[in-house]
Parts: sequence; structure tokens; C-alpha cells
Amino acid sequence: MFRFLALKTFVGIFLISGLSFASTNVHQIFEYVIEDGWGAKSWNTPETMFRLRVGDTFRVKNLDTTAQHTLHSSGKACPHGGNYVYDSEGKVVHEGSNTESIPVGGWLDCILKAPIDNSDGGTEMYDHFQFEGDEGRIYLVVTK
Repeated sequence: MFRFLALKTFVGIFLISGLSFASTNVHQIFEYVIEDGWGAKSWNTPETMFRLRVGDTFRVKNLDTTAQHTLHSSGKACPHGGNYVYDSEGKVVHEGSNTESIPVGGWLDCILKAPIDNSDGGTEMYDHFQFEGDEGRIYLVVTK
């Protein structure tokens, strides 16, 4: 599920729905929500490709009580498991590379530092705990 976050001064925050957003020097925060009961499903499809830019933040909120989730990254776009992981109260519980699940009600922020093309749902970025066959995939492109 994609959620719209309130607009903040000097930062554009938009809903992800497979759309590209053209902006100059505006960093955006995109929030993806893993709903309760999501399990091993892929986070999106090629038709709902996440299209972000270097400098944007890819935020992943975990509401799933039925399975573990975290962001697997090759390290090009952001550290494995994101730059920061927060608990349900917003307290930072991990900073830097991480292999533990996002706490239920918590989230991670992946601050995108380099372009990647994971438009095939491949191994640049996926759900660390759920990637098997066609499950746990993340279709995402990060451009400059």
C-alpha cells in the first residue's frame, strides 16, 4: 500500500503509484507500507514500478505481524537494511547496514545515494526475508 505523507517545507513528498516525478533539487520521501498479513508477496509489480531519484528517501513501514521484512540492498543505493531503522514510537533502533526485521509498526529509511535499475525485480533490491521465486520482489529504478 502506498500512503501520501504531508507536504513539508523544501521537501516534496509524493505518493508512489508507478509514476515518475520530475523535480529539480527537491528531495522526496516515498513511503511504502507493508500491510498486516502481507507475508511473502512482492511489494509491487512492473506496472507499479517505483521511480525515484538520487537524494530521495525510500521509507518502508512494516505493519505485518505474520512475517519478517527488511530491505535487501546491494549497497549501491543505500546500506543493506536502510540507513536508519525505527521502532513503532519513532526511536532509532539501528543505524547503517542491518539484517534484522523492521519492527512491527516501525519503519526504515533508505536514503538513495546512487542510481540503480531493479526494473526486473532482481537482486539490486528485494525483501531480505521473503525473496524466493516470484515472491519478495521490489521493482524500482533510481535515476540522477
